[in-house]
Amino acid sequence: MATIFSKSEFVDQPALDLYRDLEMRHSEKLLYLEKDDRVKVIGLGRVRLEGPWDALSPVFEGKVRRSPVLFSAGVFDPDDTRLANPLFRALEGAEYLLPEVVLIEEAGRTLVQLNGSEPVTADVREIVREVSGVRALSGRDIRYTVVPDRREVWCGIVEEALRRIREHDLDKVVLARELRVETDEEFSSRDMVANLMAGDVHGTLILHEMDGVFFIGATPELLIRKQGTLITTMALAGTTAVGQSEEERVRGALFLLGDQKNLHEHAYVARHLRGCLDTVCSNVRMPDGPSVLTLKHLQHLCTPVTAKVSKGVSLVEMRDRLHPTPALAGSPVDKAEDAIRQLEGFNRGLYGGTFGYMDLEGNGEFSVAIRSGVFTRDHGYVYAGCGIVEGSDPQAEYDEIVVKLKTILSAFGSSRDEGRTNG
Repeated sequence: MATIFSKSEFVDQPALDLYRDLEMRHSEKLLYLEKDDRVKVIGLGRVRLEGPWDALSPVFEGKVRRSPVLFSAGVFDPDDTRLANPLFRALEGAEYLLPEVVLIEEAGRTLVQLNGSEPVTADVREIVREVSGVRALSGRDIRYTVVPDRREVWCGIVEEALRRIREHDLDKVVLARELRVETDEEFSSRDMVANLMAGDVHGTLILHEMDGVFFIGATPELLIRKQGTLITTMALAGTTAVGQSEEERVRGALFLLGDQKNLHEHAYVARHLRGCLDTVCSNVRMPDGPSVLTLKHLQHLCTPVTAKVSKGVSLVEMRDRLHPTPALAGSPVDKAEDAIRQLEGFNRGLYGGTFGYMDLEGNGEFSVAIRSGVFTRDHGYVYAGCGIVEGSDPQAEYDEIVVKLKTILSAFGSSRDEGRTNG
């Protein structure tokens, strides 16, 4: 059993103010920031661990006893043998990572945690004093170009998926698009984090950066949250645009609640959650039907779920039970994953995977890494997908993804949703 040392202390500064200066000292960065200010968890640097994470034995130092926090970024499909793009390959090995510095802000308080494989000699207060003059995190506009894919190729892939659905090979498959983006300036996680935090996209901002390559997104989809024996999750599937006015928003919401294609798509996810939870949970609370979750560009059918997990069932076990849901893969999940490997022309890597944090006491949360992209200095790739079921229109699904891509593209600046497009 490996021993790690952990020193925690509360400080007066907001977590993002500390991150602004501390992030420059570390080549590896991890962020999990709830934009509703419920919780912000930041990791900087990495402690090299001897042995598996679940065999760690903490030694607590300092004034506050807080269980060490680990991050985990998992790929969408570990069984996909195709090579992911080089940027995703550069970020491999981020499951169960213990940061050297962890910043946690919740309920109006900020905690700084220092972790190490040897006793921690650094002083939390001294570190904070060194960065106490920071300004608020601010970003900049980044000019970019989207290299378009071919609509007719996408529509052909969707038609093949619909053929398989009609022949009852599967009920639903979620297909994604990968688009290359380029810049003659520089893609910077610092600026993109600031732009996403300042913008009006909703959900959870996620980031993993290592040596100048970074995966970033703003996802609306919580996969699993666990605090003690209480777990929270959601079914999120079924989509329409918000529109340009309140009248259009209301009309879109009413459409979602009455449209059989979207309700059908949502039901696959809700049944999947129910089946996963019923075997290991009690007091499962799940509304009979979905409500509408309104984001900046899109509206989704959403069913929130809470339950009490059985003793001995861990957060990681629950995460692996739920992922991938039919909202990410399709239904049945195993057949949908096979179809994705056959039909999509790329390995999804971290897109659609699980991203989150947990402590050694088993508390924490994971979200689904959608509305995201992976970048280095001069180029990157952005991703979005949609569920294909009987009745799906390939042209409409292509256009739905265009709207979904606006979330990650908004990370390039606050004044526009899209940059230039070649061709």
